[in-house]
Formats: sequence, C-alpha cells, structure tokens
Amino acid sequence: MRQRRSLLLVLALVSLCALPAIKASGGQGASEPAMASHVLRGEGGNGTPTPVGVVDVPPVARAKIDPSLLERLVETQHSAHLQGKDLPPPVTYLVYLRERAPLPDLARVPGLHERRKLLVGRLQDTARRSQAGVVTLLERKLAEGRITRYKSYWIFNGLVVCGDLSTAIQLALRSEVEAIRPNRVHRLPTPIRGGKALAATGEVEWNIAKIGADSVWESLGITGEGIVVANMDSGVDWTHPALQHKYRGYNPAGASDHNYNWFDPTGTYPDQPGPREYGNWQSLHGTHVMGIMVGSEPDGSELIGVAPGAQWIAVKVFDDDGYADDEWIHDGFQWCLAPADLNGQNPNPNKAPDILNNSWGDPAGADEEFRQDLDAMWAAGIFVTFAAGNSGPNQGTIYSPGSYSGAFAVGATDGYDVIASFSSRGPSPWGQIKPEVVAPGAYSIRSSVAGGGYESNWSGTSMAAPHVAGLAALIRGAGRHTIPSLTITATNHVITETAVDLGDSGPENTYGYGRIDAYQAVQAVPGYWFARSSMAAEPPQVDSGETVSLTLRLINRQSVAVEGLTLLDPLPTQLGYITGTLSGGGATYDGATRSISWQGPLPPYPDTLTISYQVSARYVPTDTLVVNTATLLQAREAIASLSAEVLVSPPDYVTFFLLIFKNAPLVQPTLPPPAGS
Repeated sequence: MRQRRSLLLVLALVSLCALPAIKASGGQGASEPAMASHVLRGEGGNGTPTPVGVVDVPPVARAKIDPSLLERLVETQHSAHLQGKDLPPPVTYLVYLRERAPLPDLARVPGLHERRKLLVGRLQDTARRSQAGVVTLLERKLAEGRITRYKSYWIFNGLVVCGDLSTAIQLALRSEVEAIRPNRVHRLPTPIRGGKALAATGEVEWNIAKIGADSVWESLGITGEGIVVANMDSGVDWTHPALQHKYRGYNPAGASDHNYNWFDPTGTYPDQPGPREYGNWQSLHGTHVMGIMVGSEPDGSELIGVAPGAQWIAVKVFDDDGYADDEWIHDGFQWCLAPADLNGQNPNPNKAPDILNNSWGDPAGADEEFRQDLDAMWAAGIFVTFAAGNSGPNQGTIYSPGSYSGAFAVGATDGYDVIASFSSRGPSPWGQIKPEVVAPGAYSIRSSVAGGGYESNWSGTSMAAPHVAGLAALIRGAGRHTIPSLTITATNHVITETAVDLGDSGPENTYGYGRIDAYQAVQAVPGYWFARSSMAAEPPQVDSGETVSLTLRLINRQSVAVEGLTLLDPLPTQLGYITGTLSGGGATYDGATRSISWQGPLPPYPDTLTISYQVSARYVPTDTLVVNTATLLQAREAIASLSAEVLVSPPDYVTFFLLIFKNAPLVQPTLPPPAGS
C-alpha cells in the first residue's frame, strides 16, 4: 500500500502542473483571498481541481498537517482528477487551535457545581472566540461544497472537518491553527475469555471479596450511595436486572428518562441505552464493565459490583463491532463533562458523573490525542480510570491515554495477587511509573452481559479498571459528608497509599503501588473514623411500642483533652425519641430536627464520655433492622486516637453506625417525619 501511494504521489508530481508554493511572512498565514486563489489551480474554470504533490504544499501548512493525512488527501485529490470528478470524496480530519483555556486557578473554587459551571463556560468561551475565523472559512467551504460537514468542540479547542485537501491547506495556513490530524480508528482491547473461574465467596464474587469491597458494605455501611459513575464503552443493557434499578434515568413508577443519562455518538442506539440483546463480545463489553462497577440484583443477589449503591450513566463510543474513532471519543468526553439531552442540546455540567471508567486504550502510549480532554476532567474533579492495556509482559507497553500523568491506569492480577502476563507495564513514554495500581482482572471475572445474563469467562485490564472506578465511588461515598468535592489528588492518594504492596518493594512498573484494598482505602478517607456495634445473625424481632436504650461511649486515648468537640445524632425516621431519659453532661434533644447534640471537651483516657438515651421502636415493622447512619462528630483539632463503643439494650435490636469526622463542617441531614407521627 505504501509503495502504491508513493507511486501516485510521483505521478502527481511529474504528470501534473505543479502549484507555486505560498509564502507566509513572519509565521502568519496568507490572507484568505490569496489562499483561495492559489491553493488549487483550475478552480473556477471547469470546476475540476488540479491536484498537487506533497512537496507543493506550502511549508507552513505541510508542517501542521499530519504526514499520513496529507498523503491521503493528496491521493484522494489525484484519484478524483483521474476520474474526471469535480470534487474528491471527503476525508475526516481534526483541526487543533493553539489557544488553551486557563484551568489551574479553578482548583481554588470550593463548590464543585460552581467550579464545573465556570470550567465549561471558560472552555466554551475560549473555543467560540478563537474558532471564529475558522468557522467563517468553513461556512464558506460548506456553501461551496468543498466540505460536507464540520463540528466545533470545546472539551479540546478544535473542530472535526469532513472535507478536501484545499480546505485543509487553507486551515493550516491560518496562524491560530496549531495542527491538523487524521480521525484515527481505535478498537476495544480483546479480553481473554475462557479459563477456570475461582469459586465465589458465599454470594460475593471472588474478585469483590479479594479487594475487601464486601467488608466495606457490611462493616462500614458504605456502598457508593449518592455517587454517579459512568463508562465510555460499547454500551450498556439498561434493562439488565443487576443494573436497571441503578440507572439514573430509571423510573420504576413510569416512563424512564434517558435525557442526560445516555449518549450514543455512534448512532446505534440513539434513544435509550443498548445493546439489550446478547451478541458478540464487543457489544457485551460495556455491560460487563458496568456490572463490575455497580452490579447487584434488587434482592441483594448477584453481588458482582464493587459499589452496588452507586448510580450509573453511560456513553457508547464503540460500535457493536468494537470500533471507535477520535471524533466519537471526543464526543464522549465532552458529554461526560456536561451531559446533554437526547437531542444533544442544553448541556448541564451539574449532571456530570463523579467517576468515569474507560476500559480501552491505544497501544501507541505516546499519543496525546486526548490530553486536553483529560485536563478538563481533572479540573472538573471527575476521577477517570483507564485500562493499562493487554500487551504485556514487556516494559513500556502501557496504553494511552492511561499513560498520561493525569490518568489513573490499572493493571490486572489473578486470585493469588500475581500479575497477569498480558497486563501492560510501564514506564510511560515520559518516565512515570505505570500502572498506578492493579486489581483483579484475570482468572475469569464474572459480571453482567447484555440480554439479562451473566458470564464468568472474561479476563483483561478492561475488567481490572472498573474495580478501581467502583472503589473511587466507595471512597467518595464515604467522603461526601465531610468533603463533598474530594479532590482527584486526595482520591489518588487514598487508593495508592492503602494498596497491598506487591512485587518489588514500593511503586514500580509492574504492580504500580500494589493491589487495591477497598476496606483500608475507605477507612483512610480524610477526616473519617468508623465504629460499629455487633449485629445479630438474624434480623431481630422488634415489636411496636418497644423501647430501646442506646449508650454511646467515646474514648480519647490521647494524654490531653480534645477541645471543641461537637456531637450530632439525627435519629433514624423509624425511631421516636423518649423525652426525659437523656444524660451525658449537657446533651440535648431538638424536637424540630429530631437530633441529639452535645458540645464540650473530650477528656483524656481513662475518663470517657458517655451519652445514654432511650428511643421508641413504635414505628418499626416487625423483623426490621434499624440503622442509624448519621451520627457526626467534629473537633477543632485532629484526633490522633479515638475509639467509640455503642451499647444497645436489649442487645441486637438496633444496628448503630457511628460516622466520625474531623476538621469538617457538620451537615444536618434532612429527615422526613416518621410514619404515623
């Protein structure tokens, strides 16, 4: 093919009239009239353009247009000339402008929604202003028929153009244009299917138990509730029983709403998430990945997901055969930063996900096509994970965009914490350690597939990455009361610093920082402690009108008192407070907020702070487990060593979670009135 293209270029040079090169002074592009009259000879005569050779393209333009793209444009132009056609078939390419929107200062904006609104506005304003001249040119070319379409982007400052050589040259001669590159095609990494699956641990899949996610749900009461995850993949079966009730657009009482919750730039499933039928592995890929992040059935069975309490939205950037191009992927990133309705209108950054998983990549690790997209995601506080790639075991095989310094790449391990031979290794082309961490991705990962079923014969870094996305959802679920906009840096730190060190000591280019440990990571969220009373093996019998006594004992094991301590305990809606039984050094009950509060110093050990009170279980149906999840504790200073005990009498009638925060504002939860009150 290369020899044939070279021959065509030679023929174009020796058999056709050459085009005089356009001179550009001072690095500036020639004027538009000059470009229009000199780029192609023969225009305006019989309408048939005379093609040019690569060497005849002005040096300024030649330096900006990707060589392979320029070669293709010249070949297409020459073929059209030989066939006597007025216009060559259009070629799709991406135009990149020089100007970048300033982003670093946005990190100082405290509110996440406000920050994202400012970010999107700044990106849009920069694109609108800097692209004005290019858009004017493209509108004229559209009217002339020299291009068939164009599309402006703001997630990166550039445009997609479907046009000819003359338009590409005129664009390249403009001073505001930095580069013109081909619209490359990408393919989903092929998962390794087959092999013996490890047995599940009870009802929990082995990979979920391996990272301790089930311990986070059971011991800490954190499931990712309140967090939204997304994937850019081959689509999701939104009616799958393990996924439907977690879909943000799902409405069990009526019509579901897919606006702002689903986007398909491939055009395969424009109106609702898909595919919904079993097909080839490429079409099943996205549903399998989403299941690893959040999957479980409504009755609590099929515990395949790391963060079963999280919601999901999705973008289909790969078609059902597993192919995507740069245009679709840019579409996906831009939509994730500001999801739009099904018509692509009214983008709203407040609808953006908290976590975005990408179980794909390109073997060209040095490719920076999506660098600007990832910079915008970072500025928006969206945690983005990438599969490291399936091209191991050699060093330097990390895929892009996971190779970027701002991307979180994930390698794959088996059930024995051994790196999978296929898992791509670092370092990155820029010398950074890659991957960041590893997660279960070998020994056959079981998850959901389109059509409502499950498959357990999947392995790959595509399966490892969503484990980390799910863990990020757990971490942010734990931190949303204390640090609602937990930074990407903090999330990265929590994940990497609590990982189980494997291979050579310390971070290295096979295991990164190690295999993720969800239980340790969630407990390491800044300002977060946990204490929990024991649970009954079976849900207890709680009769109407029965009284339950609670005793909260706080123990400060430091040698000095902790000053400025504030306790707030909003009662669960199922419990009614019984007045007159509260004790504990100034603790009070506020009937308007149904909250018990206390302020004062916490004395050093061996003294303890004990607060006892009684509640009524009169609103609790029989066989119901009552959970108190909103007890908050704040101090003016960090507490080096604090423990808590919750004593329940009669025992096991109430399961009580104590969530303790340091150096963070108290958040008063909004509680509905109890039934029957």
